[in-house]
Amino acid sequence: AGIHCPRVVLNRKHVLIMTLIGRQGRPAPKLKDVHMSPTKLRACYEKLKAELMTMYQECHLVHGDLSEYNVLYHDGHPWIIDVGQSVESTHPRAVEYMYRDCVNLVKFF
Repeated sequence: AGIHCPRVVLNRKHVLIMTLIGRQGRPAPKLKDVHMSPTKLRACYEKLKAELMTMYQECHLVHGDLSEYNVLYHDGHPWIIDVGQSVESTHPRAVEYMYRDCVNLVKFF
């Protein structure tokens, strides 16, 4: 669906190995640790809102733990991590989790 998130390298039983988001073996910084201008901050917020909507509307997934700790900033884009823990939009608590994700993002920005 075009979401900026790590790609699956290996999925075997209960093990999920994802690509590293970063450079030269070092992970990109968490969103909470990135300092950016108000203009870039606003753009980052808009990108995350769009990705959250795409996850829900096209992928039928809710992250469930989205915050500035589960977003990396790399190459001018926010990258959502821990997507493997997402729940399907039909999960009994999906709406509650989506609300919490939205509140967490709004609080940060």
